[in-house]
Amino acid sequence: MRTFACSLVALLALSHGFSTLAAEPKKPAPPAAGAPTLAKRGWIDDPKLKAAAPPSQVITSEKGLAALYKAWSLGDEVPKIDFAKELVIVVTDRSNGNMMAMTDSKGDLKIHFGGPPSDKPGFGYVLQTASREGVKTVNGKPLPKE
Repeated sequence: MRTFACSLVALLALSHGFSTLAAEPKKPAPPAAGAPTLAKRGWIDDPKLKAAAPPSQVITSEKGLAALYKAWSLGDEVPKIDFAKELVIVVTDRSNGNMMAMTDSKGDLKIHFGGPPSDKPGFGYVLQTASREGVKTVNGKPLPKE
């Protein structure tokens, strides 16, 4: 009988603990270390809108990101980026390919993008944040001020 009573007490304690745990609000998981703040890709049907992409392939200010969001109709809410710590890489291509970016030992951010070309009109794009730490140039050209 003593074993049954102990088991019953343990079962009640466990069930109370589980019900309390289930009632607590869930917090969103923090982003994984090194995960980009912004990672967006898509397709724009109007090829003329490609001109809104920065020639440098990077955006270094909130103003620049807001202008691109407006030009490409990407939504009313522009993501909050800490431009003191990050920059936004913008790549466009006739494909909806993959993007790769790496900073070399001299501080040059090298950006590569590509894939098989599409038959649809328009262009594919990728917007993704990257650390600004140590970046001095982008594909051999000075980092834009804005």
